[in-house]
Amino acid sequence: RAEEAIAVYDRALAAASAVPEIQFPVMTHVGRSSALLRLGRLDEADSVLAQAGEVALRAKALGYQAQLLSQRGMIASQRGQAAEAVARFGEALALARAAGANRLIAEIALESARVQRQQKDIAGAERVLQEGIGVARGIEERFLLPRLLAATAELEASRRRFTAAAGLLDEASDILQGL
Repeated sequence: RAEEAIAVYDRALAAASAVPEIQFPVMTHVGRSSALLRLGRLDEADSVLAQAGEVALRAKALGYQAQLLSQRGMIASQRGQAAEAVARFGEALALARAAGANRLIAEIALESARVQRQQKDIAGAERVLQEGIGVARGIEERFLLPRLLAATAELEASRRRFTAAAGLLDEASDILQGL
């Protein structure tokens, strides 16, 4: 269905171009790039995100910049460019903090930790996960918090801290049962 999504986004972009007040519909481009990613068209998706990032930078839209950099980090990760992915996630986290975009911080923490763990940077993964958990708890985010807790439990288990891992999984389970 990604091909269909691209067609819908293309129609939306064509319609938006006829309305000068819309200027550059960032989220429409983000959606289009997500569909391109699902099709494996990484270069095209990255190009769309880079263009949208330039617009967001000029508009000083920190939240959009963070979202776009995070997606570009995911592309770098898919390309096997772990160092670039972590760097983009780091920039995205800084922008999300500056924007006060707490849910976005939690989302980026999950992705960044995944790449850092693959690169055996356990301390870095733990650091971003703890930030994500802190933010998710602060805003009472009930969908991302269990995922953050589960990712942290995996780290704990990899360190052979099974009791701590079990506690985190129990907490995640309690949250999910309360949904």
